[in-house]
Amino acid sequence: MSARWQAIRFLVAGGGATLADALFYLWLTGQGLDARLSNILSYGGSAILAFLLHRHWTFRAREGVLLSQGGRFVLMVLAGLVLSTLLVWLFATRIGAVPAKGLAIGATLCLNFLVSRLFVFAVPGRS
Repeated sequence: MSARWQAIRFLVAGGGATLADALFYLWLTGQGLDARLSNILSYGGSAILAFLLHRHWTFRAREGVLLSQGGRFVLMVLAGLVLSTLLVWLFATRIGAVPAKGLAIGATLCLNFLVSRLFVFAVPGRS
């Protein structure tokens, strides 16, 4: 599958997972939970959803070893979580929790696609 179609599928699948992330975050912060902890919980839950969608649909990487892909995905998610939480931590008190989360989502989007395509779900011999 071409990089273009993978990017489109990545946006659709990732968009669904990101929507789940944002809605869960809004609900948690609406319950009075700290923005940073809310971000960790919502990001983690959406990461599981994203892995399943990307493995089976976006990159069609079902032939890859689940544990290997899962391990690489966890590394990517942890890096994204650090970046996302850092941005929320830096900006939530300056611009508000919701705009800070939007900034964090945007900052991790392109990075996650490249890392997913080239590292997490890469299949040797397949372009």
